[in-house]
Amino acid sequence: MLKFLLLTLISYSIYTIGLIFVFFSFGYTVIENYQSNDDESLENRNNNIYIESGYIVEQQYYQDILFYDMVLELFPESKLLSGSVVITLTAKSDIDTIVFNFYNNMNISSITSEETKIEYRREDKRIYLGKGLNASDTLSIRIDYSGTPKKLGFAAFSFGKLNGESVTYTLNEPVYASAWYPCNDLPNDKALMRMKIINDSGFVSVSNGVLENIDTVSNRHSYTWLTKNPISTYLICLYSAKYEMFNDVYTSISGVDIPINYYVLKGQVEKAKKDFEDHPKMFRFMEEKFGEYPFSNEKYGVAVFLWQSGAMEHQTITGVGSNFISGSKFFNDLYLHELAHHWFGNSVSPKSWENIWLNEGFASYCEALYDEWAHGEAALNSTMRRKFGTFENERLGNPKNLFGSIVYDKGAWVLHMLRYEIGDENFFAGLNIYLQKFKHSYATIEDFVSVIETQTGRDLKFFFDQWIFRGSGIVNATYNFTTEKSGKDEFVINLKVEQVQNSVKEYIFNLEILVKGKGGETALIPVRIDKRVSEYKLKINFTPVEVKLDPQGKLLANFVKKK
Repeated sequence: MLKFLLLTLISYSIYTIGLIFVFFSFGYTVIENYQSNDDESLENRNNNIYIESGYIVEQQYYQDILFYDMVLELFPESKLLSGSVVITLTAKSDIDTIVFNFYNNMNISSITSEETKIEYRREDKRIYLGKGLNASDTLSIRIDYSGTPKKLGFAAFSFGKLNGESVTYTLNEPVYASAWYPCNDLPNDKALMRMKIINDSGFVSVSNGVLENIDTVSNRHSYTWLTKNPISTYLICLYSAKYEMFNDVYTSISGVDIPINYYVLKGQVEKAKKDFEDHPKMFRFMEEKFGEYPFSNEKYGVAVFLWQSGAMEHQTITGVGSNFISGSKFFNDLYLHELAHHWFGNSVSPKSWENIWLNEGFASYCEALYDEWAHGEAALNSTMRRKFGTFENERLGNPKNLFGSIVYDKGAWVLHMLRYEIGDENFFAGLNIYLQKFKHSYATIEDFVSVIETQTGRDLKFFFDQWIFRGSGIVNATYNFTTEKSGKDEFVINLKVEQVQNSVKEYIFNLEILVKGKGGETALIPVRIDKRVSEYKLKINFTPVEVKLDPQGKLLANFVKKK
């Protein structure tokens, strides 16, 4: 997900005209995090935010949802949803109680299994079913319900209007799917899904996967969508509006024609055609870097919705705020970011929300990589400079704010520095191995670290500890130098670099030093920083007049020359 606060429209000189944005975070209280290894006790799990205390209980970690089969009827004028969901599940071990997440403002009319009523009780955001489940069994449970879903988090479920026209949409991330359908709301419990959406004639209804059929009964239309690949609960979505549609196609590296479908609001078609026309080019970049589109047997699409703070990477059908249709290609970074999530986040999903760097940091770095691919190294450096910050007081691993600049921008910088640390060949090979190993599944940051260490044959604990698991902030260092002549045409630069940050005693990193000479000569000298205070004697064959540290801006660091 990408969230922006729009500041102003400016031009920048490298390659395009764009918009300056600032990430902002939403205020939530600190609450219990539910994630851990499957065999770890609930009491030992770390704290996080966004997940309310008790939202997930122990039994839910041992449930395995296989299929959600939904029928959802919409009544936008009265803001009512009437639904039924058949949940097919099994268990990882024997459990005596089945638990689903579901907000209790929604009315349940019945819960059955094979037409037999099941006793249940409700507690706030959960349903407890009195029927146990053995690990060898598969069970289907039907829940019929209705009501007005709460609008929670960034949207959850919204009956909205724009210019007098109804627009119904959802945005579940991170834990609000249960505002509108019963589910096991864990990002790692992926399942297949079918959704039949019923609304008045004139409305086009869109969801994940492929369109199975369209039916008409009286003045009501139904659209049925089916996923062919597993999906996390937070990525399941619904859009229904009087959409105007147009299409494109991208031929993948394997020769598969992937339909790209666009659903926009009245009067937006011509602007949207201009805005969206680079999507095939973005697909080509992503496939060249990271392999075939993971959902090539389904589709890709973009649907306009009324969440006006950015976009959301719903699997195979990204939602884009209606104010991000400009007709001027101002938002290519946003469109690329959401497409990139289909590799990083949708195909390989986070095992838990403390691993959200695997989603947002990776998609954010793809923005910079795309600029490099399309426009060269100067564009890469420019994009990374716009993401620079001090990122103090919070770690990237298990962040308190799942959607702050630390996750997005520092996350992108950590990948940028990892690339510098291990080299392009290892970096891109490692990313591709990671994507293939966990395709259509889930991963942790530790899984990613293991892949990179195996690829490089190196112990990189120092790197990930200082940038993800233990450290916060960035490198802050001072430096000074003196020069002395050591021969007829040789000089020695005595350089001292001292790290002064408080969060990490000493960062370990490669540092490039640019030396400029009196006659315009230059030398780029690499050194390894591995101490709080590092001193070097650098030999050059011209008269030095200037020394600059990290001249290409490869590090998340501030270097200040002592006077």
